[in-house]
Amino acid sequence: MVLSACIISLKNPFNEQIARALCQSGRVEIHGVSDDRLQLVAIFEAQDSKDIERLHEEISKQEGVLDVAHHAFHFEDDVEALCSANQQAI
Repeated sequence: MVLSACIISLKNPFNEQIARALCQSGRVEIHGVSDDRLQLVAIFEAQDSKDIERLHEEISKQEGVLDVAHHAFHFEDDVEALCSANQQAI
């Protein structure tokens, strides 16, 4: 599983309709809204890094979204798989 903490910039102030559109996949959680309601702090949850890319594209195309800026990643399963593969090679 891969988690991405990101800032989503909006064209118009955040409202319930935007929340439903962003969260409909069940893989986006909104954790904060700026005072001007034009930026959101969100977490993306995906199966792997390619899935994060697909989710990024999907959210970026949502009406009212200006930008999605990723600020932190957690590559839980990917890192565990790489570590396991490295130990088997030793």
